[in-house]
This record gives sequence, structure tokens and C-alpha cells, in this order.
Amino acid sequence: TDYARVCVVLSPVREPVPVFQRLADAKWFLALRWCEQFQMPAGILNNTEQFSYHNEAALTKGEQVFIPQLYRRTIFKLCLPLQPLETAFFNIPVPESTFCQAIVIQGVEIDPRYGKVALVREYVPNHSTTQRVSKLDEIAKLH
Repeated sequence: TDYARVCVVLSPVREPVPVFQRLADAKWFLALRWCEQFQMPAGILNNTEQFSYHNEAALTKGEQVFIPQLYRRTIFKLCLPLQPLETAFFNIPVPESTFCQAIVIQGVEIDPRYGKVALVREYVPNHSTTQRVSKLDEIAKLH
């Protein structure tokens, strides 16, 4: 277990700077912030095919609509070979339509005791977000 003190600087605005006793806690915090930066549905999918966390947009849409249970295992498996900052895409057919919902997948190991998780978000082409800095970049730097 890594007991190194880890500080995460969130923005130039004076906010309390969290101090974490474990590297895994800092990575978890950054993964949550990664989800929250998006206006579209985003979440953390774990190896049990459940969401460990999802943002408000995913909650509003409903986690079964965002990523139906039927596709979660496949999506999770796609994250396993991914390197930090590498992405994969998965298309979920939209019921009663010829369209698909695209999902962006990134794999990250937050806590070595539990293995990788899949950071997932809905992909909307040319969609502007209000993200300040990609928190995934910060997670990758902690590896």
C-alpha cells in the first residue's frame, strides 16, 4: 500500500487542495472529477459490470439506457488492453432505430487490489464541453 502523500491541484481558483494518504485515493478522486467534467453521460464501470460512479447526466438518462447491462461485459473487456490515455469506441444499437449510440472507453487502474476500471462516456461529435483540464491526463501521470 502506498502511503505517500498526494496533492491534487484542481484549478487556479483558490479551492481547498485535497491531500490523500494513498495514491489509489487520489486516482479515485480524479476519476470522479473526470466523470463530472462532462455534460453528457459518463461513468466508471467496474469488473462486476456495475457502475461504481456516474455523473448527473447518466443518472438523468438512466444507467440502463446509457449502457444497457447486455453490453457492459464487452465494454469492460475493451478497456483491459488499453494503455493510459488510449481510447476505444463501442457502438450500442438504439432500440427501434437504425442509429447507434457511441461510447468512448478508457481503461485506468485506480487501485491495484481491484484491477482496471473502464471510464466511459457518451460520444457526441462536435459537442463542446466545459472541461477545464482532462483529469484522465492527471490520472495517467500518476502511473
